[in-house]
Amino acid sequence: MYSDSSTGGLSGTNVQKVRENLGLVKAKTKLSTGLAEGQALIAKGEIDLGLFNLSDIPRAPGVVRAVSVPAPVQVYINYDSAVPITNTAPEPALALFQYFVQPASRRV
Repeated sequence: MYSDSSTGGLSGTNVQKVRENLGLVKAKTKLSTGLAEGQALIAKGEIDLGLFNLSDIPRAPGVVRAVSVPAPVQVYINYDSAVPITNTAPEPALALFQYFVQPASRRV
């Protein structure tokens, strides 16, 4: 079970790539129309396995994290950062961006 990428967002698209990397059979997968629907089906026992963003799992009643997807088949979402041109005090945001790119903050 994973989110249907046609409903928007990156999760479904990324999970499709992870599924392919893991060699999971597409014919046995089911798409959910939303995060809550998919997690509810897992909590009820109607679905055996779900692939979700790690940050979404703790918020799902009746669903627990089993294991992380192995790094060799993992697909990551990269985010960009921006400050609006109309921001009259961009220094704090720019300082945070500088923090993000320091080697010491990579773990964060």
